[in-house]
Amino acid sequence: MNERDHQDRLPKQSLQHGLEELGSSFPPLSRGHVVHGFTTTFTGQFRIDVQDEPVRHFEHVEAVPGYEHQLTMGGRGLLTSRHGVRCLKQDVVVGSALLVSGGGPSAVHVRSVAVVDGTCFVAVGPYIVALAIPDLSVVWCREVDSATCFGIHVTADRGSLISHGELEVSRLTLSGDILWQAGGADVFSGGLVVSVTSVEVRDFNERRYVFDLETGT
Repeated sequence: MNERDHQDRLPKQSLQHGLEELGSSFPPLSRGHVVHGFTTTFTGQFRIDVQDEPVRHFEHVEAVPGYEHQLTMGGRGLLTSRHGVRCLKQDVVVGSALLVSGGGPSAVHVRSVAVVDGTCFVAVGPYIVALAIPDLSVVWCREVDSATCFGIHVTADRGSLISHGELEVSRLTLSGDILWQAGGADVFSGGLVVSVTSVEVRDFNERRYVFDLETGT
């Protein structure tokens, strides 16, 4: 997988505005629960917990006990995001993964995770990572934005994903292929809504964009 150059950074104010917007723009997932830096969702007999594991040393990966799998992405620059994922069955951990990323930092919130057909999709930094349920082994990872991924949406037919990136909105297949990407005049720090036919999002200056779900135009 080709990595993008993250040297050119947007002002921190833009990113912070986007992270603050997430809390008020997105409705909770069905049967889900979220607190600051932690979110839970359910699928069948399993519970998926995602929590922030703050990065303290940006130059190297710190060991965090209790995770069976670990994936580090964007190793050419500083490490900025670290999210822990656990799969539980009747309150017993049956799978775990630690996801570490460079690029723009990401927060853990209700849109950090989506579950479709036995696969858990997690946003960390500018990446989406697919993990197999229940052991949470890595199926694939894909860089979906030039800065960071604010959150993941599932289309109404549950056949694809929409990435709400800071700089790009992207549609992906469940196997990680990017179908289209679309940018705007400023960062997409406003809310994002996916309908049956379109994706609507607002940027930092409240400009409204409507992208066709099939083509991204």
